[in-house]
Amino acid sequence: MKQVPLPKILALILLPLHIFSATNEYTVTVGDKTGGGMAYRLNTTEAPSLTFALGETYRFKLDGITTADHPFFFSSNNGGGGSTDGEYTTGVINSQASSGFIEITIAVGAPSTLYYYCSVHNGMGNTINVEGTTDTDADGMPDDWEAANGLDSNTNDSALDPDGDGASNVLAF
Repeated sequence: MKQVPLPKILALILLPLHIFSATNEYTVTVGDKTGGGMAYRLNTTEAPSLTFALGETYRFKLDGITTADHPFFFSSNNGGGGSTDGEYTTGVINSQASSGFIEITIAVGAPSTLYYYCSVHNGMGNTINVEGTTDTDADGMPDDWEAANGLDSNTNDSALDPDGDGASNVLAF
């Protein structure tokens, strides 16, 4: 039986740990908005702007009481809600729910800015800054990761194995 060198085994065992990261959770309620109207409250904070990262999962737990008439969704459109224009559904579970939960997992290629809104009422929600998702050469590895690891973000170099450890660049990501 052929023995596999230890570094090759470790490379396979220690696949990118960020793909196994925990889910980030927000409790969502609706309350009065400063200056009038209604606002989503995430963990009791009125309509905060958020920052999401590649590979992370975010769960929004809707209380079903205050959120009953406020369907929650993600959008790539900065229109402010009140409709589903620009609804973003990639990696999203239960879009437009008003009870239970909505979940989103950020994938390569997601827009650098998303929004969370109510599909019925304009002005309920805010901006989500999305980090680490640009993939210029569409090789499955974000540009910032390629730059940090000496790869070319304009060349599909996902199948290469420059360090000879048996794991291609995309597996090392």
